[in-house]
Amino acid sequence: MRLRPNAPRQGMSLLEVILATTIFLMSLVGLGQLMSICTDLAVETEMTNRATQLCQSKMNEFVTGIQALTAQSEVPFDEDPAWSWSAECQADSTVTNLWTVTVHVTRKKMDGTMFESVLNQMMIDPTTKGAVETPSTSGSSSGSTMGTTPAGGN
Repeated sequence: MRLRPNAPRQGMSLLEVILATTIFLMSLVGLGQLMSICTDLAVETEMTNRATQLCQSKMNEFVTGIQALTAQSEVPFDEDPAWSWSAECQADSTVTNLWTVTVHVTRKKMDGTMFESVLNQMMIDPTTKGAVETPSTSGSSSGSTMGTTPAGGN
């Protein structure tokens, strides 16, 4: 009797199919969790960028004098009412017309927590920029003119 060589396998066993399907489904669950985390981080990054833009915009309004250097509390933005801003303005006691301005930008998240971004800057009071303080002078004029003769002239 002659022995036949091993015949090639015709297909996969049921156990191999179940094992491959289990591995595939577990990887889908892991990918789903990863996508959820990435989505949350993308939303957080978008909120950070928007808050930074709004902080800088409001700070520029203080620097240019559009906003007065007074404290404000929870004022909604005209361009995006979901965001609100607050400002703290403190005059420096050592330097005249120097102010420290702190702008807080906040927004309520979907989960009920607050998102906040803060920007601090020291600035010269914009209402006094360009104004020159002249020291008081007493007596005669501060400058004098002297007559000169051109070289070689009599």
